[in-house]
Amino acid sequence: MNNDQDVLLLETLLSEIGFPVNLNEVSEEDSPNLPDDILQLKDDIKSIVDSMSNVRNANSKTSFTFYFKGVSPNDREERRDIARKITQNLPKKYTVGDNNFSDKKAGPYFYVTVGDKKYRIFVKGLGQSPFDTDTDQKEGLVIFMYNILKAGENLKPFNKETLSSNVDILNNSISNSSLTEGIDNKALSVIKQLLSALNNSDLEKFPVNKFKNFNNPYSIALKINQDYPGEKIIRDGVFNEARAMGQQLCKIPADKWNPGDIYIEIKTPGSIPDTLEDLNGLFVNNWGDKDNDLVSISLKEASSQPGRAKSYFETIAGEGSTIRNNKYNLNKKELEWDIDTLKQNAQAQQDKFVKAIEGKGIKLSGDGWDKMPEDEKQLLATYGSFKLINFLLDNAKTNDPREAILALISYGLSLSGVNPTYFKLRGTKDGSAASNPIKYPAGSTTSHAEDPEIINSSKAGGFVLKTVINTVEGDKVVETTKYKHAFRTSGSQQISIV
Repeated sequence: MNNDQDVLLLETLLSEIGFPVNLNEVSEEDSPNLPDDILQLKDDIKSIVDSMSNVRNANSKTSFTFYFKGVSPNDREERRDIARKITQNLPKKYTVGDNNFSDKKAGPYFYVTVGDKKYRIFVKGLGQSPFDTDTDQKEGLVIFMYNILKAGENLKPFNKETLSSNVDILNNSISNSSLTEGIDNKALSVIKQLLSALNNSDLEKFPVNKFKNFNNPYSIALKINQDYPGEKIIRDGVFNEARAMGQQLCKIPADKWNPGDIYIEIKTPGSIPDTLEDLNGLFVNNWGDKDNDLVSISLKEASSQPGRAKSYFETIAGEGSTIRNNKYNLNKKELEWDIDTLKQNAQAQQDKFVKAIEGKGIKLSGDGWDKMPEDEKQLLATYGSFKLINFLLDNAKTNDPREAILALISYGLSLSGVNPTYFKLRGTKDGSAASNPIKYPAGSTTSHAEDPEIINSSKAGGFVLKTVINTVEGDKVVETTKYKHAFRTSGSQQISIV
C-alpha cells in the first residue's frame, strides 16, 4: 500500500487485535548506486537535520526518498517541518524549486536542482519515536498537567532548559492519586509508559522536534486552568455514562453525539438524564460559565476521519441492515463481474448520479465524466463510489442532493443537530496558553458556503468531493471550513470515505 491513510488504518486495526506493527518500516540502508549528487545532498542534509538516516530510490531516476529517524511515517506535519527546515538551510550551490508543503493531506516533497539535474525529494519517517504520543496519552496528559498546575506546581512549557525539572514534577506526581484524578486506567497506563521512556533516555539529547508533543497538552491544560481554575477534569465515570446515554438516545456513535474528548465537571450530576434535551442540558453553553454541570472540550481537529462518515449509511439503511449485507456496499456478484460488465454498470451508476444532480447546484469537474478508467480496480472503485452516493440520494430524507450531501458531511463532523454545546481547543507547539476555544453550539446546524464539487478523473478510481461548510448557530455563521473527501476503495475492496 502506498497511501498513508490506508497504512494508518490497517496499523490501527492490527494493533487493536494485539498485533502492533509498523507497515512503513524501512531498513536503514541506502539504495545501491545512488548518484553522487544525491549522496552529497544526503551529507548536506545531515548537517541540517541530525536525524537524517538513509536514501532510497523512489518512482524514477530523478525521485528519491530521504528517511529520518524518530519520525513517525504517518506524521505529515513533522515531516513538513523537516522539509521546510531543509529547504531554508541548504547551501547556495543548490537551487530549491517548488514544493507541496501547503497540501496537508499529502506527504511532503520538494524539488532541488544540482547543476543541470533536477530532483524530487520526498521526506519520510523511519519509525515512531518513543516520545510520540497517541490519543490516550494526549488526552490523559491534559488532565494530568491540569491537576499539577491546579496543585500549584511549577510546571512550565517544555524546552531544553525546563525539561529536566518538568520530568521531575511529572515523576513526583504520577503516584499521587489526587493528581491523576479523572484519568481513565488506559490513559494512565500509557502516560506511565511515556514517563518510563523519558526516564530511560538521555534528556540532554532529547529531540527538539518532540517538545511539541508535551507542549500541546500543556498549553491546553494551562488555558483551562486560567479559565476554569480549581475544577475537576474527567475522562472516566460520568464522562462514560453520559456518552453511553447519548449513543443510546441518538442511535449513533457517542462521538457523533458529542465530540468532546474530556469534560470539566463543575458539579456531579445527580443522575444521567434519559432524554436528549435534558442530557444536552447538562453542558455549559458559554466558555467560562459554570451554570451547568459539565463543559465539553474537543481536543481534535474539526475534520472527518478516515471512513468515519460512512457509518452514516447505517443510519439510513433501515432496521436489521449489516455493514456487509446492505444495499450500498459491493456484493460478491459485483466483485466478480468481468471488465465489460463492470464498465457498463459503472457508466450506468455515473449517469444516474449526473441526472439526479443536474441543475441542483453541484459542480462537476475532471475528465472522468466523458471517459471511464481502463484499470479494473479503478473501474470497480468508480462503480462502487457512485453506487454509494446514489444510495445516499435515493434514501435521504430530502429530495435536494445538496442537502443530502450536507447531511453526510455534517454527520462526519459530528454536527447533525443533536450535539450539546462543545468547545474546540487547539494546543500550541511552544507551550503558550491555547487561544480562546471555538464554540459549537447545542444542536449546531450546517450550510453550504459554496456549491459542492465532484472531481472525477479517468485516471483514478472513485471521485473526490470538495465542500466548504458553514457551522451555524441560529442565523449566525460560527465557522467556515474547507473539506475534501475521497470516495475510493479500501483494503477490503469496499468503498471508504476519507
